[in-house]
Amino acid sequence: MHPAKERSSPRHRSSWAILLAGTLALTSFLACGETTEPVVQGSFSGTVTGDIAATANGTAAFGVTDLNGASSFYLVMVRGSVVEFDLDIIPLFRFSTERPPVGSYVIVAADPPCATCGPNDFDGAYFWQRAAGAPRIFGSEAGSLTITKSTADTVSGSATFSAIEIGQTGATVNIQVTFTAVPGSLPTVPGG
Repeated sequence: MHPAKERSSPRHRSSWAILLAGTLALTSFLACGETTEPVVQGSFSGTVTGDIAATANGTAAFGVTDLNGASSFYLVMVRGSVVEFDLDIIPLFRFSTERPPVGSYVIVAADPPCATCGPNDFDGAYFWQRAAGAPRIFGSEAGSLTITKSTADTVSGSATFSAIEIGQTGATVNIQVTFTAVPGSLPTVPGG
């Protein structure tokens, strides 16, 4: 099934939660993994404006994930700590499993899903969590992504997009990020 069509189902909405939970697990892995070898981490910096204001600097990874039978290339940027409930997570998904070459791409609406999107389109989200409040999830509305380097070891570039809070009062944010991502994985979520 085409990923964009699958995204229209109620099952997809629960997939957002599963994927973001996986992203949280990735954060734990990146922050707490014990190893005797140096850990290579990508990085990102960005700003969030609108109904939430934040400056975020953290790690960045890319890879391919399979969610409910639909595979997608992803870029994920993570700042913060799962343990301290202090997180900013920005995932971007491509309607293809291929690593994108250098170039410019469109970021489309995450909800409602894009029925005409092709392999060069992305959608995204913004996950915000602080100890003093409930988690908030925003789905992309529109924007652009520029890839300036794309190799098996590194994907670099920048993205700017607007997003609206999913299932809430219509709060909006604008996100601007620059990133240098390295290969990483979104772990399987137990029970997901």
